[in-house]
Amino acid sequence: IERNTLMFSATFPNEVQELAVEFLENYICVTVGTVIKSYTDLFQEVIESDAKTRHLDGK
Repeated sequence: IERNTLMFSATFPNEVQELAVEFLENYICVTVGTVIKSYTDLFQEVIESDAKTRHLDGK
C-alpha cells in the first residue's frame, strides 16, 4: 500500500519544513508565487457561524 502525506499552508515555518524533511520520504516543496517574510502584526479573530451570519447582516 502506497501512502502519501500532503501538507498545505499559506505559511510554512522553517521548523515545520525541517520536520517534513526529517520524517517524509522524497519530500517535495511546491511554492506558488513569491516567498515573503511572514507578517507578525496581524489581528486574527474566530467568529462562530451563527455569529458570523449576524455580523455579516449587520445585527
